[in-house]
Amino acid sequence: MRHRWHVSPALVVATVALCAALGGGAYAASTFINGTTIKPNSIPKNRLTGAAIRSLRGARGPRGFTGARGPQGVQGPQGAQGAQGAQGAQGPQGAPGPQGPPGSGDLAWAQVNPNGGSPLLVKSSNFVSVSSPSTGIYCLRASVGVNLAESAPVATQELNLSSIVGLVAVRRSGIPNVNCAVTDLQVVTWDGSNPPNVVNTVGFDVIVP
Repeated sequence: MRHRWHVSPALVVATVALCAALGGGAYAASTFINGTTIKPNSIPKNRLTGAAIRSLRGARGPRGFTGARGPQGVQGPQGAQGAQGAQGAQGPQGAPGPQGPPGSGDLAWAQVNPNGGSPLLVKSSNFVSVSSPSTGIYCLRASVGVNLAESAPVATQELNLSSIVGLVAVRRSGIPNVNCAVTDLQVVTWDGSNPPNVVNTVGFDVIVP
């Protein structure tokens, strides 16, 4: 048995109203919604597409000027002392120095002018003074730190400082005597007569090797 559909007037009216409602909304959205009608900050980010979000980013602006240098900070505490480094390699040997003047090799020496009883050291090394407590007797004093007691001194006449030919004798220091101090070197001069007489006219050289 075949059924036939009968369209009622009410159904026709409802269908027309539905189409008008759907078509009118789309027309209103395309006509009345634009940039001027949207309020700022009214559309949340999660309602925008990725392309829309990327289009909102502008190009990077130029770099700004460097600011003024700030004040120097407070000095920090001193760090711990580091470990000692390895010893460096030995440097090259230096050039030899100039040769010094030749020495006499003697502990002390002197050339004495009798000067008529007021003797003078004409030349000397490690002797600081000479005196004559009596005629023909001379006491020679050595520099501080020079020990004349452990030596064998030698004295000879110095003709350039003598007015006669005479004799010269020496007594080493360290032996007590009545004329000179025990640390002094004693020299005695005589003339050539027989028997000889002590005189103050014979100059002499004395060496303490």
